[in-house]
Amino acid sequence: MFHEVYASSASELVTELLQYTTKETEITTFEAESLYAGIMVDTKNFTFKTGVRTFEAAAYLRKNNIDIIKVKKWFQSDLESYNVISDIVKSTEVIRETIGIAEYDKEDENANLICAKAADELLTISDITASFVLGKVKDVVYISGRSIGDVNVQIILEKLRWRRT
Repeated sequence: MFHEVYASSASELVTELLQYTTKETEITTFEAESLYAGIMVDTKNFTFKTGVRTFEAAAYLRKNNIDIIKVKKWFQSDLESYNVISDIVKSTEVIRETIGIAEYDKEDENANLICAKAADELLTISDITASFVLGKVKDVVYISGRSIGDVNVQIILEKLRWRRT
């Protein structure tokens, strides 16, 4: 087990292990791009929970001939998905002046991904410091929570995880 509270992501930790191992380790371009993508996701494009070690890991991965544009394209949405996310954001209810809550009410096998992207998008709105987007796939309700403020969405979601109605 390897746990480091200051790491931005599991991808950063894996990269550090590769980078500082005493045995010479080679990784493929795809592996390096995947690790870089993991860091991008967990740091919201290097803007959240980053430190010197995050950028050192990214620099190490860049030395492995990664294509940053290709990695960024992995995260692009098609126009239809973007419009769905925009509709979810439009329907958001704001409570306590800083928490956005929305629902994705369509039956969609990709509801968990759409909810995650919508929750991220809500955080781009001024005064929204936490967001929750609910969606459903068959009989399972997914809740995607995000925060850039004092609200610990993980604790809230853990408490909701076991409640069933």
